[in-house]
Amino acid sequence: MPQKKDDHMKNRSLTTSRKAARFSSKLWLPLLAGVGALGFAGCGGGGGSSSPLSSAPPPSQTASAVVGVFATDSFSEAYDHVWVTIHRVEVESSNGTAQTVFDDAQGKTIDLKTLRDAAGQRFALLGAGKIDASTATGIKVTIDNSVLLFPAGASSGQATPVDDAVAHDGQGHAVLSFPLTAPRSLGSGHDDLVVDFDLANFTVSGGKVRPVVKEGAKAGLDDPSRHEREEYKG
Repeated sequence: MPQKKDDHMKNRSLTTSRKAARFSSKLWLPLLAGVGALGFAGCGGGGGSSSPLSSAPPPSQTASAVVGVFATDSFSEAYDHVWVTIHRVEVESSNGTAQTVFDDAQGKTIDLKTLRDAAGQRFALLGAGKIDASTATGIKVTIDNSVLLFPAGASSGQATPVDDAVAHDGQGHAVLSFPLTAPRSLGSGHDDLVVDFDLANFTVSGGKVRPVVKEGAKAGLDDPSRHEREEYKG
């Protein structure tokens, strides 16, 4: 049943502040400052050369670093709001392994439309995860099996299930995937991952939505004013 926008927003606020759609630059900067001590400087910066993770590891160990994981959105006029809940982001490597760089059982809920304005893409920090130096080739993004869509001009949204043709995990969550634009080591300590929810290529058919994700550009990632805010209570 359609939900009124005001009621929907109020319910989400009362349910939990962790499922807000706004990620604060105040959160982002201190977190990445801490991560930088491990050999990673967020938003495209370079890591500290004195860090153990930045030094060459002994032959018996695998080099690793921390990669920042961000969400953004491509432009679309079809919707005023698009709410998704993100549970997991994994990096697939050429050796056949997958490394988890973001994992939240409850999920982080974002209105994707807040991640694009007249000046271009905005960013929401999901987290930062440790990853080894193997060659990354693709990304898997696990989301709730329902997307709340508010068509342009609508005052209510409709919870729309993800198309059955999309892969699902054992918990019924939808698993989206995309290849990196160029295979590379994200564990170098000098790279971030931007997941672009490509709204312009979302399709709805038979009452079900087929989301599309791709690797996002990093233009503006080093500008704190281009990052969404998250309000924490208590």
